[in-house]
Amino acid sequence: MQEIKIVCKQSNVTISINDKEYLVNTFFSFGCFEDYINVDKDSSLKTYEEKIKKFIMLNIEDVDRNLTIENVNMIDDKIVNLFISSFLDSNNNIKACYDDLSSISDKNLRFWTSIKKEIDMESIKIGEMFSELQETIAPVRNRILELAETFGKQISKTISSTIQPFIESIRKGLGKLGESMVELARSIKIPELSEKEKLERINSYKQWGLYGWTSISNAPISFFNNCPDTQLKADKEALIYCNKESLACTFNALKNFKKKKKDINEAIKCFNSKYYKGCALILFSIIDSIFITKQIGNDEILTGAKAIKLFKKPFKKRINKKDIFILTLSYYNIFTCLFEIFSDTNNFKDKKNLINRNYLDHGMTNKVIRKKDCIKLFLLLDNILELLDLVENKLSKD
Repeated sequence: MQEIKIVCKQSNVTISINDKEYLVNTFFSFGCFEDYINVDKDSSLKTYEEKIKKFIMLNIEDVDRNLTIENVNMIDDKIVNLFISSFLDSNNNIKACYDDLSSISDKNLRFWTSIKKEIDMESIKIGEMFSELQETIAPVRNRILELAETFGKQISKTISSTIQPFIESIRKGLGKLGESMVELARSIKIPELSEKEKLERINSYKQWGLYGWTSISNAPISFFNNCPDTQLKADKEALIYCNKESLACTFNALKNFKKKKKDINEAIKCFNSKYYKGCALILFSIIDSIFITKQIGNDEILTGAKAIKLFKKPFKKRINKKDIFILTLSYYNIFTCLFEIFSDTNNFKDKKNLINRNYLDHGMTNKVIRKKDCIKLFLLLDNILELLDLVENKLSKD
C-alpha cells in the first residue's frame, strides 16, 4: 500500500497520495448532499466503510485526472476515522445527531446514519418553511415573479445560490392572486439609500472591480457592499465563495453562450487540467470577440480597451433610464474590472497587480498565471454576458 498521510484543518482534510496532496472538503454543502444520496444508492458498495471511502473520494477538491475512484482502496481505517472526526467538527448539527446515536456500536454506520438523520430533519424544516411562505408571501407573489422575469439573471447573481433549488417549489406552491392583491404588491416601496450611501456603495463595487472581482453567485447579497483595503484580503474573502459547486454553476451558465461554446469548453478543460495560462488566453479572446463582433459593419473595428470604451456610454444610458440601482452597481463593477485588466502597458513598462490582457496576449508577462486569475476571468465573462442580455434584450423593451 502507498504511503498516505493526513492532516486535519477546519472544513477540510488534506490527504497525501504518492507524495501529492489533495484537499477533501468536510463541510456538508448542497454538493455533498448530492454526493451522499448517490453513494447511499450505490448498490455496488456493500459496507458503510466502502460508502464513506467513496464519499471521501467524491469530495476531493481539484481532482487530478490520474486520481480515479479506484484509489478508494488506498484509504485505510485511520484516514476514515480522521475524516469522520474532521467532518463532525465542521458540522455541528450532524455531530449532535452522531452523539444522539451512541447506541450504534459500528462507528461507520453511526456516522452514515447521523448524516441521513440531519438530512431528514432539514427536509422537515424546509417543508414547514414553505408551508408558511405560502401564506406570508402570497400577497407579493405576482410582483416577485414579474421582477424575476425581467431581471432574473441579474438578481440571481446577488442572491446566494443555495436558495435556487427551492425557487420552483415556491412558484408551484403559491396560488394566483386577485387584481386587488396585484395592486397591493405594486404599491410596495423599497427603502431608498441616501446619495452618500449610494456613492459609498458604487465606490465599493468599483474597488472590487479594480481587484479583478465581479459578482459571485455564491456570495451573500451584501458581499460587495464593503471592500477590503488590500488585494490580498479581497482575494482571500472572494475565494471563499468560489468553491467547486459555485464554479460548476458558472461553467454551466457559460455553456449557454452558443456562439463560443467550443472555446468555453476548451477553457474549462484547460482550467480543470490546471493549464491556467492557456485557459486565460482563451477567456481573453472570448471577451475581446464580444466587443469586436458588435462593431461588424463599422468602417473601423476597435479592439481591447478602445472597444470596451465604445460601449460604456450607451450601456450606462440604458441602465440609468431604468433607474435600477443594482444594475448601476453591476455596471460600475464590470466596466471598472474590464478597464483594469485591459489597461495600457505604457510599452510594457508599467507594473500590473492583476493579470493583464496586453501583457499576456503579447507574450510579455513574467508572472505565473494562477487558478484565481482564471476564476476572475470566468466570473467576468459570465457577468458581461448577463449584463449584455439585460441591456440589449430586456432593458431595450420600454
